[in-house]
Amino acid sequence: MIPDLPMARRMAYDRQRLLATVSLCALVLPVSALAGTLSPDGNPHSQQSVNPADPLIVQGGVLVQSGIWPVLVNSGATATFLPEAGAQPGNITLNANGSSYPPLDVRGGTALINPNQSAFDTILNSNGTTATGSYGILAPFGYTGSTIEGYRVRITTVGPLNYGVFAGGSGSRITLRSSSITTSGANSNANGAYGFLIYPNATGEIYNSTILTTGPAGSGVVVTGGGLTAENVAIETQGPAVLYNGYSYGAMGINVQSGGVATVTDGSVRTLQDYGVGMRALSRSSLTASGTVVTTDGAQAHGVYAAGSSSAAATASLTGLTISTGGTHGYGLRVDGAGSTLGLVNGSIATTGLYGHGALPYVGGQLTLDGTGLVTAGTAADGIYSYGGTANVTDSSVGTTGQTSHGVNVTNGGAGDLVASMVSTQGAGAFGLRAAGTGSAVSATSTTVVTSGDDAVGVSAQDEAAASIAGTAVTTTGAGAHGVLAVQSGLVELLPGSTEATVVDTTGAGAHGALVESGGTLNGTDATIHARGAGSDGLSLQEATGGFRVDGLVNAPIAPANPNEVGPTSSHRICRRLSTPRRSRRRRSRRMSASSRASVRHRRPRWWTARCDQMGASRSPRSGRATTYRSCEARRAALRV
Repeated sequence: MIPDLPMARRMAYDRQRLLATVSLCALVLPVSALAGTLSPDGNPHSQQSVNPADPLIVQGGVLVQSGIWPVLVNSGATATFLPEAGAQPGNITLNANGSSYPPLDVRGGTALINPNQSAFDTILNSNGTTATGSYGILAPFGYTGSTIEGYRVRITTVGPLNYGVFAGGSGSRITLRSSSITTSGANSNANGAYGFLIYPNATGEIYNSTILTTGPAGSGVVVTGGGLTAENVAIETQGPAVLYNGYSYGAMGINVQSGGVATVTDGSVRTLQDYGVGMRALSRSSLTASGTVVTTDGAQAHGVYAAGSSSAAATASLTGLTISTGGTHGYGLRVDGAGSTLGLVNGSIATTGLYGHGALPYVGGQLTLDGTGLVTAGTAADGIYSYGGTANVTDSSVGTTGQTSHGVNVTNGGAGDLVASMVSTQGAGAFGLRAAGTGSAVSATSTTVVTSGDDAVGVSAQDEAAASIAGTAVTTTGAGAHGVLAVQSGLVELLPGSTEATVVDTTGAGAHGALVESGGTLNGTDATIHARGAGSDGLSLQEATGGFRVDGLVNAPIAPANPNEVGPTSSHRICRRLSTPRRSRRRRSRRMSASSRASVRHRRPRWWTARCDQMGASRSPRSGRATTYRSCEARRAALRV
């Protein structure tokens, strides 16, 4: 988890900056307390201080330029900017140069910018050069109820900590439409030149607009305890991450923290550098997004990230998002911490980086995917990697193409559950479903699992983990790609679905239908196992500690590699290598006659007691005559020596 700066520290820092600004203002206000109607006269106008008794109207073509607050709107006062009005309709420009003061400062008053939505712009430039920075629009702490509404506002800030828009006062509301915000300032500690910063009890709204930041750690929007509504906004961050107190702070698209609430509709978010997460929700915060395109290019730059704890959980609810990441460890989705949740409905996720997992529920985090398509192309990039978290997947598809990129990989006591979904892998060693580690569990119902790489097992449980599939089809085509693997005290269960049977089918060489070894256990009911490749067994039990619950396999035919094979393999191809060490088996085989060895090869294992009720045709190992058997018991009796 990438921590944020404590809110109290950040607020204290910003308060100190604003108090310094207010103190300087008290020194200069008597010099330039002007108000009324400003019209272009060929010269820049100086600072305007607006009071309730003297509202200000700024007409088109006006330039207000000052080293200290070009326009300051005091409590209860109103300033209106009408670029289409006056004798020379045109853009209005407010320049704050060489200072730490914003072009527009509203302290409990109201500023209306282009309320008639004319085709002209209102341009706010801040070129602060001091270490305290500046802003494009400021609604400062200590002043309640500030209101700014703007249409076609172009905000550009240059210099240290020059935020584009700052909403700090309680009850403040800043609304921008068809506007743009550009910042390029450097940073102090981990605070970059954000595009839009919203503090507790303040609200920011932005529609059909753009936000671009280029400075270090310059996030597009930061919501620290306040509220954000963004609709059809294109956000891009280009600045690098900053290392501060041992943590890396990236330039994120949208960062919601400390109890903030954000609603994002449509639009796009793109980050270009490391740690530049597209959208992030931290402790006690909530993010709701729909129809947004999220793209990240840097390392550890996740698409959407929610992180919290049991006492301060974070929530992210996503619908119809298109998410792509390209950097190493760049996950499409990540959710951390007990109680924190992240859900995506009808979305798509694509990752291309090394270890670029499609989704990572981490240590208590809860992930939900519904109607979502997920693909990864990098090496060791799992579709879903549940490391101590929980993943619930419904009516979705998970695909991977890289080597050792598992479809669903559950470890560290995590859980993964799939319903009516599709899992496919193409790389060598890329398992379809994998559970490893004590307490880890993966389950699939009415799901299809397909692997095509060598050694790409369909379903695996190891190291005291469990895997359960019901009404699920498992298909593998690679060499050594077993259909089912239960190893090292792992448990695999093959169960019937409500309408579908469970079928395991392997076609690669040396790809057993089911392999149980090293203390693994396989249970099954109403399952069918096919092993079609050369040297492939339907069921292979290896080593003395392997286990197989036979009476759990009711009506469970293990189909032959070749339907025309003779002898006992034609109905139930079973290879059991356990009982004695390799050297002892070799010595014993030397003492047996050729006829005895042939007899043992054809003897049915005595522990096989399940009824199959299967019609099976084969040739008798004794006479070679074709015989049809109505049950496993009849078949076993015919084969008994």
